[in-house]
Amino acid sequence: MKIKSIITNEEQKKEVEDYTMRFIEICTLFDSLFSLSRTSTGKMTSEMIDKLEIVIEKTMLCWRNLRLLTLMPKIHGIEDHLLDQIKKYNGIGCFIEDFIEQAHQFGMLDEKRTANMRDRTKASFSSSKNETISNNGEVKLKIEQVRMETRRKQIKRKPMDEKTKKKIKRQTIRDECFEQCMNNNASKIADYNLLPRVNK
Repeated sequence: MKIKSIITNEEQKKEVEDYTMRFIEICTLFDSLFSLSRTSTGKMTSEMIDKLEIVIEKTMLCWRNLRLLTLMPKIHGIEDHLLDQIKKYNGIGCFIEDFIEQAHQFGMLDEKRTANMRDRTKASFSSSKNETISNNGEVKLKIEQVRMETRRKQIKRKPMDEKTKKKIKRQTIRDECFEQCMNNNASKIADYNLLPRVNK
């Protein structure tokens, strides 16, 4: 590191090294957090949810330890709402970034579907039922399974390419970081003087 080569004081060097390790740790934790968060709807398991809960907690602890601003919509969303949303939909990986706008478009399609129904109570019931079915993770998963089973061409197994190797390597790094965090009983830093982490 260039900073370490400039600094001559050993204590300051240790401080820089510790600070750098904290940034590496938080970046890896965020990578793990977003990877778990992008799990497709219907494929989220209870083990994955438990792991995500720990990752969110550890990530937010690291965030505060680095004295980074917490009054931001995305940080608030991660800390207070992400897990609830994932539990509600059993994974949010199928939702694109502008899925709220997409939901409005689906709503308009539902209105067209029931436009000729005179009884508005029956129309609203029909729309509600259709929406519930279309948002059900198990239904989406079954549709995908049927689609894969009825494909005419069989997918041939290809040898592991560079992309797959990189994916496995990234996952290994995430798992190692997660294990390290589980063993690290860090607490919120009491002051602005950076304190080294203590592994117990």
